[in-house]
Amino acid sequence: MSIFSIRLATNPDIPKVLPEPNKKRRAMSKHIKYLELSLEEQLELETVERKPSSPQGLAQRCRIILMTAEGRRVEEIESILKTTRATIRKWKDRYIADGFDGLYDSCRSGRERRKYDTRTRLKIASFAKKAPKAANEKPPEGRRFWTIRTLAEFLGINRGIVQRVLKNESINLKKIG
Repeated sequence: MSIFSIRLATNPDIPKVLPEPNKKRRAMSKHIKYLELSLEEQLELETVERKPSSPQGLAQRCRIILMTAEGRRVEEIESILKTTRATIRKWKDRYIADGFDGLYDSCRSGRERRKYDTRTRLKIASFAKKAPKAANEKPPEGRRFWTIRTLAEFLGINRGIVQRVLKNESINLKKIG
């Protein structure tokens, strides 16, 4: 795991002038946080950022970390990369917590796509190729031929799976019935 630390550094761009007694004092941050990267970490981030084949989201996150490490202000990073403060903060915090691995996308919510197994594929393909004629299975009443929907209902299998199997096997249902 990477070794890094957060350091507070005074910003040399902020003048050290005391406000006049009658004027209200504006709130200004005296310190900005920056990351101190090892040479190895910096090279890894720069390599991914420059590589044309790396995902652009990951390259953008590497730019955020590199600019933060240079000591740039959040507003400056925001305007250069056309992103938001929340995004900058999120990826900086993830990098601090998990290192380079924290810059990858985490798993998305939602149900995973169900894969069909070999038995299901064979069941659909064999029925579509042979079974209707051999078993005298005719299309449902009122239909001249089988459709994906009627075949899926008859076999008790999801319509999307039936459609993918028929497409992969190059089976045309109109020629079956």
